Amino acid sequence: MDSIIRVPIGFRFRPTDEELIIHYLKRKVLSLPFPASIIPEFHVFQTNPLHFPGDPRENRYFFCNRKILPITTIVSVRDGSGYWKRTGRQRKIISPAANNRVVGTKRSLAFYHYQGKQKHGHGLMSDWVMDEYCLLAPDEQQQNVLQIGDWFVYCIRRKKRKTKNQYSSRKDESSSLCLSEIIDVSCNNELDQEANSEF
Repeated sequence: MDSIIRVPIGFRFRPTDEELIIHYLKRKVLSLPFPASIIPEFHVFQTNPLHFPGDPRENRYFFCNRKILPITTIVSVRDGSGYWKRTGRQRKIISPAANNRVVGTKRSLAFYHYQGKQKHGHGLMSDWVMDEYCLLAPDEQQQNVLQIGDWFVYCIRRKKRKTKNQYSSRKDESSSLCLSEIIDVSCNNELDQEANSEF
């Protein structure tokens, strides 16, 4: 795996989809220098996402060569701990800087892990999700697009689940709002009654 440049404290690497395609994936495919050597090479399909390098609290980006992997809906992890499954539709990435042409695609994957004697394709869905970025070369008519090279960029992140405390706090907030509304209405009714009695 390539060495990673650690950004200064307070800085975060948060590129847009277009920036990720144009300034990193395209340069990787064409062997051009990067704006910053911050995305390492890592085989994301060889191990459980719990063992990925980097800070699990942040979005992590990796270059991965998928030349030897079949392009299927389900991709098993080599260590046998689970599999990645494609979810949703493939989304096109359009670049205004390239005359609003399609420069790449983005597809999401979810990680399913095995427990006990579960068989292939019947795992439990985890909190780990991954976005797959692919570089494309559109034709002049924008009718057909071709994948360029075997390199992909993957962004791994962990979904945040809502805790019971979050749900209870929201209920408390909603109940307090309802109570305040009732108090306001009752106060307004009393004021109306007092105003009517004066006349």
